[in-house]
Amino acid sequence: MRAILAYILMSQLIFGLVVKSFVVFEWKMNQEEITEKYCVNKDKPMMNCNGKCYLSKQLENLELKEEEERKNNPSPAPLVESTNFAWILGHDIPTPIIHSTFEKKSDGLNQPTFWYDRIDHQIDNPPQV
Repeated sequence: MRAILAYILMSQLIFGLVVKSFVVFEWKMNQEEITEKYCVNKDKPMMNCNGKCYLSKQLENLELKEEEERKNNPSPAPLVESTNFAWILGHDIPTPIIHSTFEKKSDGLNQPTFWYDRIDHQIDNPPQV
């Protein structure tokens, strides 16, 4: 069952990546015909468009369809939010104290130096037997 689900998910992922490649491949195979029929810049050969305008429209339409699908089918909300479970165990969350000083460098600029001090020192001591 897991293998079938894995194959389905992998095929969906690969299909999503291949769709754009297929549009580009189709354009490249039919580039001359597309240039003759659909190119809006045929009368401007100096632009070297060669149907790239058609390709950009096709890719833009594909993006719009994908965006519309995402709006119609939003991803579900996460089932579990990440949180700190220290309150379950009855422990307080240790709050660090940040100290800072400024050291004078040789070029005349001040360089900040930071270090932390923990308030909760119970973590460093092993439990008493």
